[in-house]
Amino acid sequence: SSFLVGHIFYCLAMYFIYGFSAKAFIIAGIVCVVITIFILFSERLLKLEFGKFKPITIIYMIVLNFTVGLSVGYVNSTNYSVSAVIMAIGFILFILSDAVLSGIYFSIDEKKRSKRSDIVLNHALYYAAQFTIGVSLFFIKG
Repeated sequence: SSFLVGHIFYCLAMYFIYGFSAKAFIIAGIVCVVITIFILFSERLLKLEFGKFKPITIIYMIVLNFTVGLSVGYVNSTNYSVSAVIMAIGFILFILSDAVLSGIYFSIDEKKRSKRSDIVLNHALYYAAQFTIGVSLFFIKG
């Protein structure tokens, strides 16, 4: 749940950095709905079983997908500003990290859960995401 709160703060930060943009929020909503529906309907295809964690996973997924969508929306609404592009890349890395993490925790394949390469990939994507989001702040023009 701390990551969920973190993504809410990321959304607020983007709002305060780039200002309100109806276009960015519309893009965020569309991206959020599309990715969330895709994941929910492909749970079996991805060989995932969220079990008792499904409700909180769905809530987290919605917030994360909205955050990614908002970052992409701000790329568009800021006319591809360097900071927005770098930030969006960071959030895309973040969602990729969480996709790998889902396989680690919720895969129905027991071998997939303990696969060392997935754990390393998850960490690499996560730290690259955090670093990239942080670097984006150096390019904000105020």
